[in-house]
Amino acid sequence: MKGGDIEAGTSAAPAGALYPGMAESPELRWALIRKIYVILSLQLLLTAVVAAVVVKVPAIPHFFASSYAGLGLYIFLLILPFIGENSHTPPPSSLLPI
Repeated sequence: MKGGDIEAGTSAAPAGALYPGMAESPELRWALIRKIYVILSLQLLLTAVVAAVVVKVPAIPHFFASSYAGLGLYIFLLILPFIGENSHTPPPSSLLPI
């Protein structure tokens, strides 16, 4: 069998490579994976902290539920992620119809 069996781990790739044609080092790849997991974990932790504060401080839900300012702020916070998007830049070519 030319090149070996990838599933069995006997490919013709250099020693330590995860797949044939792998150019970057496995250490660099694992460092990126660790970095991504750290960022995701911190985002999840921050979300849990904000949710806990909103649940534990009774004035926050009362403000959003009982005043027009709270309702306006709630609607603004829902729309805020869409405001910063630059609509003047063309879409990537992968999103254009063929």
